[in-house]
Amino acid sequence: MRRTSVWHGLYTPILVVYDCSLDSPGHAEFFAEEFVGALEPDLICDNGYLKKGRFRIAPVILMTIEDLEILESSVETFGLVDFLATIPVAPTKAPVLA
Repeated sequence: MRRTSVWHGLYTPILVVYDCSLDSPGHAEFFAEEFVGALEPDLICDNGYLKKGRFRIAPVILMTIEDLEILESSVETFGLVDFLATIPVAPTKAPVLA
């Protein structure tokens, strides 16, 4: 009997930071590496997506509070979750586990 991996949604972690200087180059990569180290995923895909148990996790998004406030004013007529759902995500194939 062959077992396959069952994926339960895609989770996108967003780290909101108050200090706008953390938006400079290099910080996002640092926090992404720290997140992966703390999460200890079962699998790291080539495109940066992670697998932990039955969950798929997108790479961490680093967002300043200023960016969040701009987004908040942009999504007055619909929800932030609806807006984030419109962002295209690179298709990924779930690995088949034997």
